[in-house]
Amino acid sequence: MKDLFPGYFRRTEQEWKALWDGATIVLDTNFLLDLYRYSEGTRKEILELLYSIRERLFIPYHVAYEVMKDRLTVISEQGKAYEQAITTLQRIDSDFNNNKRHPFIEPSLLQQLNELIKNLVGDLEVGKKSFDELLTKDPIIDEISDLFEGRVGDQFDVTTLDKLYLEGEERYKSSCPPGYKDNAKPIPDKFGDFVIWKQIISFAQDRKCSIIFITSDSKEDWWWIFQGKTIGPRHELVKEIKAEANVDFHIYSPNSFIQHSAQYLQSSVEQKVIDEVKEISNQPKETLVQSVTVSEFDDLENDISEENVSILPEADFSESDGIQPSIMNPSIEDARGLMIRAMKLFIKQNKKNIVPKAGLKTLMTRLDPTFDESNFGCNSFSQFLGKFPNDVITLDNYSGGHIALATKLFS
Repeated sequence: MKDLFPGYFRRTEQEWKALWDGATIVLDTNFLLDLYRYSEGTRKEILELLYSIRERLFIPYHVAYEVMKDRLTVISEQGKAYEQAITTLQRIDSDFNNNKRHPFIEPSLLQQLNELIKNLVGDLEVGKKSFDELLTKDPIIDEISDLFEGRVGDQFDVTTLDKLYLEGEERYKSSCPPGYKDNAKPIPDKFGDFVIWKQIISFAQDRKCSIIFITSDSKEDWWWIFQGKTIGPRHELVKEIKAEANVDFHIYSPNSFIQHSAQYLQSSVEQKVIDEVKEISNQPKETLVQSVTVSEFDDLENDISEENVSILPEADFSESDGIQPSIMNPSIEDARGLMIRAMKLFIKQNKKNIVPKAGLKTLMTRLDPTFDESNFGCNSFSQFLGKFPNDVITLDNYSGGHIALATKLFS
């Protein structure tokens, strides 16, 4: 039955070893563009791993095209993300140094916070400058170009592409993978994944080699997902490439590929690198900031870390998390919903029911820029919180002003 239904059966250890011993390793666009999003140390380790298996690497022409087309956009987005992070830190610094609003913070802790923010802002400014320089002098694309010299597939001609677009339209109507989740995009962008897939098959036919495909795309038009659990590649893809090229096929996420490379390729990559790769792969790309060295955090007292003064990053909540009260006539119930949503985001991030008042207001304002406690007849944010005695609990045993969600809501 395995021959009739390839993709439905779990490989044996011998079959896994044979795949890793002989397969060509194909990288998707997002894997290469993520090199711009990693910290310098992580990027260096990933490139070292790729160079160690250079002879086995390949990218379809359309992947190379997308990298060249989109890299400046990624660089620009990273620069903007740095600017947003700097602005957030400066706003926090301003909030915590307003004695009228934060009269209970100990001066020594406030001084530590000021130094921490100063160091973080300085580090971020250095990072932003390095990204701005990439617009005109880009050593990352030079590395990619060198790595894949002679390892880029052939370009499909216009006639072939036109036929593929027609085929893609028919496949998308029946949700035939890959690419149909991009159907809302304009032509030809909607067919990018489908063209990459066809170029992979063409390469496999020519070289008679199995394929390991690395992508951070987690959509169901590449992956077989059952009840929220990713089982493996879509069995339709395994069957199609088997029928067209008589080769085996498997997909890995970037972090999973790196983990398995330690077993099958005897590579050595630190766990912190794998963790960063996983985080970058899973986050919305436009909000990512290259990792910043923040060892200064380790030296702060527990009170500062519990205050979570760095606030949640933009990527930790989606547009659906925002509350949209009426700007002309704000409702106290809408404000209550906004407050609870912001508190739950903090709790999810910190894994404990402790929320700093100052950080809560900052996050509420980010979720809804129209929020202002004065709209509800309050002279202070603490007075605003006092309107919800059944929802929030004041914590007297934490410095700086903290609250918690009532138990009935926390659960």
